[in-house]
Amino acid sequence: MPNRGHEGLVTLDTGQPITIAPSLPNVTVYVSIGNSDDKLTQEKWAMFCRAVMNTVFNHASTIHGEWYSLSNEPYQNATICFEVGGGRVPTLKNQLHEVRVRYGQDSIAWAIVEKTEFI
Repeated sequence: MPNRGHEGLVTLDTGQPITIAPSLPNVTVYVSIGNSDDKLTQEKWAMFCRAVMNTVFNHASTIHGEWYSLSNEPYQNATICFEVGGGRVPTLKNQLHEVRVRYGQDSIAWAIVEKTEFI
């Protein structure tokens, strides 16, 4: 069982110190997916969309919003905006890549917000 040691170190029952790595700052990201080529049936689209969103939910520290095309539009698309710790970005991108490949999609858009202005 871990115990809080001196000077912010965490020690195990063995008494060996473990240094906690500093976390990278959060980044704001928009992830967008679509099915404009109709490769996916409605059922497969729903599964792909759910898999992408769940992957993001598992890593995001904050969800700012989700947007979906209307059901009567000719093509499906979805976007989610979220914050994620910078250190989690590589893992999240790899997992999204795996989802994309699993569902036979050509791409997932990943857009990092460089600067947010409040007006």
